[in-house]
Amino acid sequence: MRLWGRRRQADPEPPRGIVLRWDGREIPCAVIRDESLDKHGIAFWVAVPAEPVTIGPHEDYRVYVSDGGYLPDNCEIIADFTVPLDEHATG
Repeated sequence: MRLWGRRRQADPEPPRGIVLRWDGREIPCAVIRDESLDKHGIAFWVAVPAEPVTIGPHEDYRVYVSDGGYLPDNCEIIADFTVPLDEHATG
């Protein structure tokens, strides 16, 4: 019997040079590994801005790899920042 899929990468190399572009600024980000999000051989990393940010529901932002940065194969970046709830939202 053969199992299909990729083996989990034990210690994937972290991305480098991750930046959040928001509100006319470029904010460097640290990356933290989140193995709970891994699937199908893809390692997930959480980009955490170097300073607190609050991005509104309709504001534009971009998380990217800066010049000289590095995004290893088989990895994905997600951002970790606070998006305020709409004042009119009901829960």
